[in-house]
Formats: sequence, C-alpha cells, structure tokens
Amino acid sequence: MVEKFNLEMLNRLDLFFQLFNNMTDLVYLTKVNSDKTFSYVLLNKPAKDLYGLTNESFGKPIEVVLPINAYQIIKGKYEEAMEKKKPIVYEDRVSVSTQSQNGSENKEIIYCESTITPVFNHDGECTHLLAIVRNLTEQREKEKEIQRMKGTAISFYNQFDIKEKNTI
Repeated sequence: MVEKFNLEMLNRLDLFFQLFNNMTDLVYLTKVNSDKTFSYVLLNKPAKDLYGLTNESFGKPIEVVLPINAYQIIKGKYEEAMEKKKPIVYEDRVSVSTQSQNGSENKEIIYCESTITPVFNHDGECTHLLAIVRNLTEQREKEKEIQRMKGTAISFYNQFDIKEKNTI
C-alpha cells in the first residue's frame, strides 16, 4: 500500500515541478544541437530568475539569451565537459543586478559552484548537458568573517606578546 502511494506521488508532474522550482540550486538542462550550439530545454525558476530568462528563452541559442560574458564562460565549460566525457565542477563569481524596494538597481556578487554533467546517447554523442549551480555566497562570506576574526586574534596576540616581552 505504501509503495503504491509513493509511486502515485512520483508520477505527479505538478509535484515534480513544484519541487523543481522551489529548489535553491539552479538547474539548467541544455540541448547540444547538431551544429554544436547550445539551447536551453528546461530551467527551474531560480535559474530563470538569475538572468531574467523566460519560457520564451527555451530553444533559442544560449548566446542570444545570455549576457555575452556569461555565455563565453558557460560555452567553454560546456565544451570542457563534453570533451572530458564526465562531469566537471568549477567555482565562479557572478555579478547580478537586483532591484531594491525604492526601485534603484544594485549590483551583487554571487559565488557559485557549478557541476556540469554531459548526457550521451547510445552512439556516444553528447545530446544534453545538465548543470546544477549551488550558491556559495553565504559560505564564502562566513569564511571571510572567520579570516577577519583570525587576523584580529593574531593582531591581538602579537600586541599582547610584545607587551609581555617589554615587561620582562
């Protein structure tokens, strides 16, 4: 009974898309076209929001829908994954525009870790690429804070150590 219920839950497409679009990771399913260009097949909501993409972006070459600097980086990484025939992982910084409550535009740097997995057909041709992008910004900010605190502690220790030596 429990197995039947679980199977029915998994077959619900609306549930899949609800989970898919509520993930914090960005998910990009990209088609490798016959001319070796790339076009998006499926993106979750966070992935669309990063560059302001819409459902109309699907099927169009990614060089048309992405900013040129993002396209050049992504194209190179896609080609690397296809050439290596295995997943690649890399970190990057992305500058994104956000709008504040008063309507002004702000630039924000986001630190990301991307995993790009090539998908091959039975003939060994790469037909798709699955990219999962995790936001590391909070983690990087905590690491910077730890380094700042470490520097403060070392400075305090050195200052204390100098005072101790002068009193001897």
